[in-house]
Amino acid sequence: MQFTKMQGSGSSYILFNLLEESMENVDFSELSKWVSNVNVGIGSDGMILVGPSNRADFRMRAFDKDGIEANHCLIGLQCVAAYLYDTMYAESPSFTIETLGGDVSIKVEVGEKRKVKNVIVWAERNRVWTKGEVRYVCYGELEEMNFPRT
Repeated sequence: MQFTKMQGSGSSYILFNLLEESMENVDFSELSKWVSNVNVGIGSDGMILVGPSNRADFRMRAFDKDGIEANHCLIGLQCVAAYLYDTMYAESPSFTIETLGGDVSIKVEVGEKRKVKNVIVWAERNRVWTKGEVRYVCYGELEEMNFPRT
């Protein structure tokens, strides 16, 4: 299973793209603890799953390093929005992301070479982040046999 590690505003997250690959019978709470642990996993503040949605353009599930699923994660949304647009999953600069806490409207402002410059997240209030706060740390692959199972 391929992953992307992203960082924003001092927090880092391991992103798994479920738009391309599936994770069957995986205990996501335990997986988040495992990948977040710097001693046995990759090391991060949490894990984010990006996948298809039945009601929005995309779905995001965010887990903290203790394995607790969050309603939403603003820094995680920032990373996911940049990832989805930069990798061309989001064809339009405006799209929606389903979270446990509700659907969120995203608008990305595009810079040179179609790369995200700013991310505007509209939920209960308007927040603007600059792309400079988000960066791709690394890419890699985990062997699925090591995943915690349900």
